[in-house]
Amino acid sequence: MKNHNEQRQLGHQQDLRSRVPSVSAVQPPRSGRVVLAAMGLAFVPLHAAVASAPEQPVHQYLEVRLSPDAQFVAAIEGDSPKGGYYPEVRDLVIRRVSGNSEMRVSLPCGRAPQCWPGSLAWRPDGKLLAFTLRTPGSHTYTLYSVAPDGLTKLLQFSGTLTDLKYGRDGTLAVLAIDGARKEVGATEAGAPVAGDLDAPSTEQRIATVDGGGLRWASPPDLFVYEYDWRPDGTGFIGTAAPGDGDDSWWIAKL
Repeated sequence: MKNHNEQRQLGHQQDLRSRVPSVSAVQPPRSGRVVLAAMGLAFVPLHAAVASAPEQPVHQYLEVRLSPDAQFVAAIEGDSPKGGYYPEVRDLVIRRVSGNSEMRVSLPCGRAPQCWPGSLAWRPDGKLLAFTLRTPGSHTYTLYSVAPDGLTKLLQFSGTLTDLKYGRDGTLAVLAIDGARKEVGATEAGAPVAGDLDAPSTEQRIATVDGGGLRWASPPDLFVYEYDWRPDGTGFIGTAAPGDGDDSWWIAKL
């Protein structure tokens, strides 16, 4: 009787083991796929799914300006290059706030590297947008305005133009460096050390646009870093220092 019962228990255990999947049945094969034999399902590893997705460029908005009447918004934007930060090709796009309409401004130098619009400024009435445009491969800038009837050249300049600001009466002011040998800013690439080493430092001055030229408004011996119109529109206020603009910012005064 005892042998008979032991045989029945042994047969019952073997029957249970045959119903439970073995450990080897749920081990991941060398291919990287996990196969659940008991459920009949297969999963692809997460890293494989991510690798198969196409890489999308980062679209950056470098400047955004809302018109005074809040009807339009202008933006300088572009896609960052792979492994880089600032977009090599930049567009000027004007969009209507209410609705989906937009206009991409056709620049004279085209959609090319270093053909960069900048320093957006709306006229107080909101009917005109002024901006600077860098000439590719140089440190010279041109001043343009764009209106519903097209693009207008306001000024061709042999140096840098930045920080456009309209006064209350519609007069356009700008920071300008005549004969610039580098881009503005201590973090920009320096100019080659050549020629007269005792030559005076380049000066960034406040100026107003007048009849296709510039009328200087700040003294010639100061490098102006920041400025704005006085509330009554009769002049300017800013921070400035004498000497090399890349080295003297920490002693600038109001």
